[in-house]
Amino acid sequence: MRLAKPVSILCLMITGATMAHAQNADIIKQRREEMRIIAKAGVPPFRMTRDQVPFDLAAFQAYVKVVEDHAPKFKAMFPPDSKTGAPWRNI
Repeated sequence: MRLAKPVSILCLMITGATMAHAQNADIIKQRREEMRIIAKAGVPPFRMTRDQVPFDLAAFQAYVKVVEDHAPKFKAMFPPDSKTGAPWRNI
C-alpha cells in the first residue's frame, strides 16, 4: 500500500514527459536540421580560417547567404515548451 502512491506519481510523471516529448519532437527535429544545413555550409570558411584551403570569397559569400536564409527561421523554432529539448525539465 505504501508503494502505490509513489509508483502512481512516477507513472504520471513519465506519461507527462512522454506526451511533452511527442509535442516537441517535430520542432526540435526541424531545429537540428537547420543547424546541420548551416554547419555544413560553414565547413569551407572554417577550413579557410585554419589555412587548410586558400581564401575563396565566393565560398564565404555562399556561407553568408545560407546563414542569411536560415537564421531567421530560428526565432519561430524556440516556442516556450521546447527550449531545452528535455521535456522532463518542464514537469
